[in-house]
Amino acid sequence: MKRRVVKHGPATLTVSLPKKWVDTFHIQNGQEIDVTEDGQSLIISASAHHIKKQVTLSIDSLDRTLLMYTIRGYYRYGVDELTLNFKQPTLNYGRSSTKQTVKSIVEQELQRLMGFEVVHESQNTITIRCVQQPTFSDFDTILRRIFLLLKISAKSLEKPMTTVALADIEQSHDQITKFVSYCLRVLNISHHPDFHQTTYYYHTIGSLDRVMDFVKYAAREINKKKISSTAYEFISSTNKVIEGFYDFFFAFSLPDATKINEKRYQLETALSKASLSSRDMMICAKYSTIAELILDLVEARMALEQKKLEVA
Repeated sequence: MKRRVVKHGPATLTVSLPKKWVDTFHIQNGQEIDVTEDGQSLIISASAHHIKKQVTLSIDSLDRTLLMYTIRGYYRYGVDELTLNFKQPTLNYGRSSTKQTVKSIVEQELQRLMGFEVVHESQNTITIRCVQQPTFSDFDTILRRIFLLLKISAKSLEKPMTTVALADIEQSHDQITKFVSYCLRVLNISHHPDFHQTTYYYHTIGSLDRVMDFVKYAAREINKKKISSTAYEFISSTNKVIEGFYDFFFAFSLPDATKINEKRYQLETALSKASLSSRDMMICAKYSTIAELILDLVEARMALEQKKLEVA
């Protein structure tokens, strides 16, 4: 889109704002908006003027897991009020071949979503509202906490799994989900202070959530039946990739990126030559996906460093 520059007075130049954008964000005369300089570009943002988002949804076609994902997805997107309508009080839960009440599913998911609370409930309706908006002030602290919980959980897979250890990993998984959802909601509502970095942070944080899923899945399988010492060694080697990426993310160094990639190749070779049972091979093959996810995150982290690399 092109706009014509208009001169007012001896030195003031102005451009008009697009009507569609003004109407969408309810921009009013006299309202302050954010203007950020970025090289030859000016980024105009209405982020300081939060627009309340409300959604009403029929959930009868969903199961327990999809309802949780739906609530979580709207939270992350930035929805402020979510009304769930349903005809039946229960939904299917495929993992256990049972049914769970909509109320219990909602309550379980809201434990992972900071600031989301049930504010109205009737026989066929539940309304959830954000009672406290997240702020960017805690973003960096929470992001580091996600990394630390992930490292600790992955490390616990390097020794025989116990019921207590599995419970700790499940709890850490829920904490990471809570922190990830918080950070993604912040990015969707406020964006990163460096606007161009928003997408890369969103991708990185969402992928860390997925890495933790693979840790959780491995823990569940190992808890069912012990794995061989070779499988434990492979998991330990894969965890070195997680630890290496943690160091690389918070203390950027191009040689460290090379080390992560080299470790990935070593894991591929080790897995192809490993003498494992079919079950252990399945567990290790799934766990090795973490190295591929991390390599993708290395690319995103390098993009965050783009301006510094250009100067260097």
